[in-house]
Amino acid sequence: MRIFMPALVAAVGAVALVVACGGGGATPGPTTVGATEKEFSISLSQTTATPGSVTFNVNNAGTIAHEFVVVDTDTPADQLPVDGTTVNEDALTAVDEIEDIAPGTTPALTVNLSPGHYAIICNIEGHYAAGMHADLTVQ
Repeated sequence: MRIFMPALVAAVGAVALVVACGGGGATPGPTTVGATEKEFSISLSQTTATPGSVTFNVNNAGTIAHEFVVVDTDTPADQLPVDGTTVNEDALTAVDEIEDIAPGTTPALTVNLSPGHYAIICNIEGHYAAGMHADLTVQ
């Protein structure tokens, strides 16, 4: 059997290109998480995300203002340290937040998250204790 040399070179080149490009597999893009806040809960559209850019689209479906705080912690969201009627944010690592989310609005928050556990909370007086918290795992 005779192999035509230019065809062999082209085939080897094509295989090398596929290997160099990661085998054709897609790299995960940014994660978008829907979040709904209302009196008195936070619901996430998913509880896991991939590391990197994560955008939260936060809908205040309630009738009063809320906030959305992303906290980097190993502690479950329902067990954070409380100081009076709010979570003691000084004892935690807050990644970022949106304050004063008006009813009926849907602001977005984009953060860069490393692998780990995050607590999502509303830290307006009494809201956390009333149940406004959720867990997110980045893996």
